[in-house]
Amino acid sequence: MGVSVLYSAIPPGSTLYARLQREKALSILVVYLFPYGCGIFRFFEIDPEENNEILEDFIETHHEIFESELEADWVIAELRSELRLTRQAYPGIEDRTASLEKTSVEIEKRLSQELSRRKFANADEIVEKLMFGDRIFAPMLSTEE
Repeated sequence: MGVSVLYSAIPPGSTLYARLQREKALSILVVYLFPYGCGIFRFFEIDPEENNEILEDFIETHHEIFESELEADWVIAELRSELRLTRQAYPGIEDRTASLEKTSVEIEKRLSQELSRRKFANADEIVEKLMFGDRIFAPMLSTEE
């Protein structure tokens, strides 16, 4: 038994990635929208009615991070713009995804075993970085303010 892992590429050299590292509201929006619309780069392509419902729910759920609904609308518009710019700068990025269903625990275990067998002292750390990234995606979300 395990969890499903969805990998979606966000280029570390993109302005989207840089903004997600430093702008809490934008990061929270991306995390919230991630499971919708076949990946974050395709979110705004889903049915407009469903899109609006999801965004309204986001604003309602996270009202404490916005001073007004206008600010929430601005963050959403900024995300839409950044996604468009990233897609232009990195053609095909929206299709760079992979999904592993209920396999992450088994993959992590087997990779760790193999690296340990090959005498890597930090096998578990290497595997964690391979599976889940080498840094915290949105650092400000992992600490309480």
